[in-house]
Amino acid sequence: MDERIVPSDAEFWTRTRRHLLKYGGEFVDFVPIRAEGAFLYDEAGRRVLDFTSGQMSTVLGHSHPEIVATVRDGIGQLDHLFSSMLSRPVVDLAEALAQLVPQLPKVMLLSTGGEANEAAIKLAKLVTGGWEVVGFAQSWHGMTGAAASATYKAGRRGYGPMAAGCFAIPAPNAYRPRFPGVDWQTELDDAFELLDRESTGNLTAFIAEPILSSGGIIELPEGYLAALKQRTRGPCRAQGSEGPIPGRSPRAAQRHRSGDRLSPLLRGPLPKLRQTPPVGSLCGARANTVAERHDRPGARHLQSW
Repeated sequence: MDERIVPSDAEFWTRTRRHLLKYGGEFVDFVPIRAEGAFLYDEAGRRVLDFTSGQMSTVLGHSHPEIVATVRDGIGQLDHLFSSMLSRPVVDLAEALAQLVPQLPKVMLLSTGGEANEAAIKLAKLVTGGWEVVGFAQSWHGMTGAAASATYKAGRRGYGPMAAGCFAIPAPNAYRPRFPGVDWQTELDDAFELLDRESTGNLTAFIAEPILSSGGIIELPEGYLAALKQRTRGPCRAQGSEGPIPGRSPRAAQRHRSGDRLSPLLRGPLPKLRQTPPVGSLCGARANTVAERHDRPGARHLQSW
């Protein structure tokens, strides 16, 4: 945009101020009525290049014809079911996700990435019997309950205490290191030494984004997730989803091939479509995990997913 857009519909903004709560800052004064490809358009036909509306809009573009046709066809036939009822597309999607990650063949489909992370954290607590969850200090996992408690990028002030047993370690940043000259292995060792002192011995999971999005597009160095998994002392279990599936960038794909992808309670995943109802997923290894709750002794009882 070469010039500031001045809203012409004063009534629209009056109704906005009267009926909508603000979240995440002020509403922008450009009001789109349609979108196509990478652009948003207002009533006057002015367009804005959209860098803000979600990963899938960025990758595939707004109003992708194939997506629009699929959504229209689906909602025209069967738009909602009771949770205990299944339709063939649900099983088809679960199977397709399982094929992407053969180690995690069981899928729970949810509404958002935050909801998937809630389920992942609950499952980790159920399996291990612990309640302490560790994440990166620059992380963003959602704004509800346990997901918000594991989020450190923003949203922690003004609501009182978060869930008990939440810890953070710094994410390695090759461009802005916390301590210049200190390698990420040493930084990780130091973080876990401090974590062992803080923990009550009830660690249950480490939740991580392979590429920290809101934290500044920080890509973890090669070997980091494998080292993190080694410190969690547990097998790969599940993956909660929201955002692009790790492995899309060349270096992330290489880490996948070298076994450095699914280490610990990995968040990051099923792209959300702006043109469709949002989708999140949780992929797991087994259904009978409750029976394994007390099978793994050890003070550092972190569950690796």
